[in-house]
Amino acid sequence: MALVNDYKTIESTLEVPNQNSDKGLEVDVVTSEQAFNSLEYEWEILVDKSGGTVFQSFYWLFPWWKSYGAGAQLFILTVRKNDRLIGVAPFYLDILKIAGLPVTRYLRFIGSNVPSGYMKGTFIDYSVSDFLDVIVDQDHEHTVADCLLEELTNRSGEYHKIILQETRSDSWVQRVLLPEMRSREWSYRYLGSDVCPVLYLNCDDRDKLLQEFISKRKSRRKLNRMMESEKNFKVRILQSELEIEHYFPQFVALYQSRWNEMGYPGTFNDPRHHNFMLEVIRHKFKRHQLWFVVVETIEGEIIAFDINLLQGNAVYVYLGSFDHSSRYSKFSPGNAAQLFGIKHAVQSGIDELHLLRGDEKYKYDLTTDEIINSGIIIENPRKSTTSKNAVVRVSESWQYLRNLVHKELIVVNITRRHFGLIGLPGAYIKNLSSRIREKIKSRNTVHTAPDVT
Repeated sequence: MALVNDYKTIESTLEVPNQNSDKGLEVDVVTSEQAFNSLEYEWEILVDKSGGTVFQSFYWLFPWWKSYGAGAQLFILTVRKNDRLIGVAPFYLDILKIAGLPVTRYLRFIGSNVPSGYMKGTFIDYSVSDFLDVIVDQDHEHTVADCLLEELTNRSGEYHKIILQETRSDSWVQRVLLPEMRSREWSYRYLGSDVCPVLYLNCDDRDKLLQEFISKRKSRRKLNRMMESEKNFKVRILQSELEIEHYFPQFVALYQSRWNEMGYPGTFNDPRHHNFMLEVIRHKFKRHQLWFVVVETIEGEIIAFDINLLQGNAVYVYLGSFDHSSRYSKFSPGNAAQLFGIKHAVQSGIDELHLLRGDEKYKYDLTTDEIINSGIIIENPRKSTTSKNAVVRVSESWQYLRNLVHKELIVVNITRRHFGLIGLPGAYIKNLSSRIREKIKSRNTVHTAPDVT
């Protein structure tokens, strides 16, 4: 299956300006949704040229903004050389208000945290994206860094801090921007890091690649189970918009059912996530960048789904769900979907298959390769007064407590609906204990971040 990239064709029709033109460099700030939307084609050309991920694409970030951006303010920095787009910093201003008055203003990546003032209905307080970054033409990396740092310095009165989440160790932010900041005495520190397992599929003989996976001692049993499960099901990729519209609600129902049974609301408890994902899927399907995998029994019962998103020569295994209550669940339909995705990626000439954030055992049964994803807090280059710092610390503590209470109320409500009033106490305590154990585990697990000396 050949991957289709509409923007290579579009780029070839654009007039390439004279690089020696006197027009030089231009930095602009995009603050309206209309102006954001107008960047669509240039944005995708730049993502393709920079080797960007699906989470940096226009068709991920624009739907995210439309779904989650209420109450926040766009702050997209664009850099042009001779009128040609060479850099995009997809930022927004996250504004925390107390009694209607703005207290803190953080610059964040579009696609990361839900804006502070609009947490209602959502359980998550982390990014729904992986591998966020500034999108930069590889021929102009240091030029873009100089332009962005100058602009961020000039506009330092408009934000308190810059909080960049989900930046991988080989991202432009970590390779280029942070060393430039360090040389200019900007102060920053790393937040926690996550692991993102990945399968590298690029080799000379792709026909033997799957057998090499099987021959690895660590993954042999896992892949044997996957191949056995595949015999019990029919696995296919949805081929029409009509099918996608029909099966997406079933996918959501299976996904939510599993999380609700464990006492969690599930990401689709928030209608915004439903709208966001459906729009992403529609865009990706139209551009031949979606593998919506359906697993069904021989009798035709739908039992599992996998949503795989494509960008460049990589596949991102974003979400999956299966009917754990079915009598066929003992045959591991999720394994069948996984193996189908790996085989299809090998046959399609894909170089990388990303299993994304999380250290689940099933991922490491398949690979030992991983990417480290880190968060970074960058202090404002303009020194704040002691009183302003105190106000920021108080507002941050208030925001943390507010979100904590909000999340617990959501868990209690979901648990009550699923288990009833009688089952509520036991189920809630079990859920809370599980989350505390995971929190302790994550704090005790150290993932190495780059040296920041």
